[in-house]
Amino acid sequence: MAGSLTGLERFHKSFDLPLGPVLHTHAPHYFWGAEKNMSEYEYSKKCADALNSLIESEGPDTVAAFIAEPVMGTGGVVPPTEGYWGLIQKVLNKHDVLLIADEVVCGFGRSVVAANYRCDIVD
Repeated sequence: MAGSLTGLERFHKSFDLPLGPVLHTHAPHYFWGAEKNMSEYEYSKKCADALNSLIESEGPDTVAAFIAEPVMGTGGVVPPTEGYWGLIQKVLNKHDVLLIADEVVCGFGRSVVAANYRCDIVD
């Protein structure tokens, strides 16, 4: 099921995924998904509109949650486009859908720094 949640198509093809009832929508990866001359905010709006349409077509009462990375790790460490989370949250609030934040990338560096930190006493 975890493989179904990923947006990585190569995993889907290799393992006959995604399993139902997992659905996918646009990722806020501006350089991979925006049309020419589209601003980041316009792309965020496109992503939010696509999510809204998906939820409405499935029926809001059948959608338990929206799962996403606050910062994407695929293709580099990619922050969301301008306005993305605010627009997405409006859609989720409208349909009473929960947000699950997959914050793995947000923790990168923190555990490495903590593991490698040592306190030297300097006179």
